[in-house]
Amino acid sequence: MMTERTKGTKQDKTVKREICRITTPGTKTFNLLDSEVSNAFSEYLFSVVEKTSVSNDKRVRSFGVCFVDTSVGKIYVGQFEDDRHCSKLRTTLAQYPPAHVLYDRQNVSKETKHIIDMQNGVKEGLAPKSEMLSAGDLLRQLAENDYFKGKSGLEWPESFKTVLSEFDTLGLTAKSEYELALNAMGGIFWCLRKCLIDNEILSMKNFEIYQPVENVITDEVSKREIKKKLAQQKYMVLDSISLTNLEVIENNYDGSQKGTLYEQLDYCNTAFGKRLLKNWIVNPLCDPEAINDRLDALEDLIKMENKLASVNDMLKSLPDLERSVSKIHQLGNVRKDHPDSRAVMYENVTYGKRKVEDFISMLNGFSTAAKLFNQLKDSSTKSNIKSKLLKSILTITKENETRKLSFPYLDELLTFYRNSFDAEQARKDGKIIPNPGVNEDYDTAMKDMRDVERELNDHLKEQNRAFGCKVVYFGTGKNRYQLEIPEQKTKHLPSDFELTSSKKGYKRYWSSEIKELLARLTDAEQRRDQALRDTMQSLFKSFDAHYTVWSRAVQCLAILDVLISLTSYTRNSQSTMCRPEIVVLDETCQLSKPFVEIVDSRHPCLASTFSGDFIPNDIVLGSELAAHKWQSNPLVLVTGPNMGGKVI
Repeated sequence: MMTERTKGTKQDKTVKREICRITTPGTKTFNLLDSEVSNAFSEYLFSVVEKTSVSNDKRVRSFGVCFVDTSVGKIYVGQFEDDRHCSKLRTTLAQYPPAHVLYDRQNVSKETKHIIDMQNGVKEGLAPKSEMLSAGDLLRQLAENDYFKGKSGLEWPESFKTVLSEFDTLGLTAKSEYELALNAMGGIFWCLRKCLIDNEILSMKNFEIYQPVENVITDEVSKREIKKKLAQQKYMVLDSISLTNLEVIENNYDGSQKGTLYEQLDYCNTAFGKRLLKNWIVNPLCDPEAINDRLDALEDLIKMENKLASVNDMLKSLPDLERSVSKIHQLGNVRKDHPDSRAVMYENVTYGKRKVEDFISMLNGFSTAAKLFNQLKDSSTKSNIKSKLLKSILTITKENETRKLSFPYLDELLTFYRNSFDAEQARKDGKIIPNPGVNEDYDTAMKDMRDVERELNDHLKEQNRAFGCKVVYFGTGKNRYQLEIPEQKTKHLPSDFELTSSKKGYKRYWSSEIKELLARLTDAEQRRDQALRDTMQSLFKSFDAHYTVWSRAVQCLAILDVLISLTSYTRNSQSTMCRPEIVVLDETCQLSKPFVEIVDSRHPCLASTFSGDFIPNDIVLGSELAAHKWQSNPLVLVTGPNMGGKVI
């Protein structure tokens, strides 16, 4: 290792130790020295900033939040006003559970500090300005450090432009409604930079503006406006108290998923599908059109039942492609001033093999995905698919086609990367030898080496003729290509011959031409070695240039996996299931109040008791056409002794 580190230099022959990165529960990324992230769920690095003010004699509490899943590189930025119970903050923390919480230690209320202390994981208070950077300081740091450098200079990510003031053309001023959000992001930036992963995460430019769900549908909304309001409120408000009491994701006994709604619905085959299913569950749809479209998708998949077994098998074989794409980005975008670029691993071949294996596994995964969608596309054309969502993800489009959600055409890209190197050889050697046409610098160096070696062979043939005897090359390394000539033939040598060594009966020489050719050969070999060192990183960087394509493919795979999971739940249910009918209280509906009516209802997590004597119940609430007066009430309180059979 030391020989490799000091080769061709005059530097100190001692090992220089540097920190390459710091890993906390909230800053886990792909690292050669780390094991794989085993938890399929996202674990967030979460930053929160609080501000209180008085408006109309009322205390107004505002929060700026920023949270990031470093395993996939997605950053959420948001700001909102909250009530005195901090309901929105609690809900955000319940939906995006943090593994590491950052907060301004000099500006946090007792209520907010209590909420932070109740979270699992690391809690870290930051100093204002120096650690929890202000919005202005953050934007200047982002601009000066070339995280978003494009062809023409600084190019802010499109989604990030939402938080920037339109009056500042340089983009160094935040909108007033996002000051706190960027203040919170300042804490995230400080932590990422301290852990030496700031460039890996920020250069992905994967931002999303976060806004908690607002309940815009109230009793004052007229029937004429109801459809418009439903379209505005895409998701139902499911706050932290409801998530906890209903045991949607975690149970209240040991914090596991046993007995939860998630456990019942989870038939997903992929890690990224499991993450999306959780997101769908904690953000239930509110728009009847979107709900019915998902239900149509389940009915469409049930009709394709003969294909689902093979589809499930193909999905099970996929690695976590979402995190794999993030890994390749991180490996392909190591800055020259980062300690990783100077690190020499003790087991470099082992780590190289791991990189190669991960890359090949990911390429095979996308190949399987492309094959899967081609098969489903053929099946979908034969059947009448009603669901817009399912029809959209099963549509295959080229990269330059502007369709919002569709599976990308991957064959050309995958063929290019498959033909870029010999996969089996790379697995054995732990390094990628590029095929011709992949790395121009490598191809040029190899051509120069072949040219020099041909000239050296021609020169040897000339010396054989000139001396009238057999002359051979001798030597290795720096002493290569010495002309070994019989001693009796060395009486009349050309003046440019330089004696290098001898043995009994022979003398060895370098001619001036050999010296020149050897210098050219050494230069070409150095360029070849440098190109080989850069090949893996440049190949990864080339792959990362198509990030939006790979990301869209993963998104379609995740949606398909979740839809098939829900279909499997309906097929494997021990009781009869039906499709719910959603009634929209618009101008065409005679009813004026929301209601729920369920016949033979069963709790999804308590479908059968230990004794097997669970009795289905009918539930009618808020119905104006109910048989009993109490059933017209929107809320019914059932009382009675424990184990007394309280049912509606």
